[in-house]
Amino acid sequence: MPNNQPDITYSQGVLCCGRTRKDDSLEAFLDYASHHPSKIIFIDDSIRHILHIGDFCKKCNITYVGIEYTAAKKTENNRKADT
Repeated sequence: MPNNQPDITYSQGVLCCGRTRKDDSLEAFLDYASHHPSKIIFIDDSIRHILHIGDFCKKCNITYVGIEYTAAKKTENNRKADT
């Protein structure tokens, strides 16, 4: 991966980019891999990230499905209630 995107890992069709900005990481990865997918399915616990990837896909004419993973928030809220 490019030096400016050190947290990106890719395995078997799944791209993980840690705490970096998701759309920038995806763009860097696709440029690096010289790949233009026809569809992206993105799962994240932040609606902001889901919208950023959606905007990127729209700009690049890529079919997009964004899914907000809310179980992590429920678990975090339960932990806060227990303290």
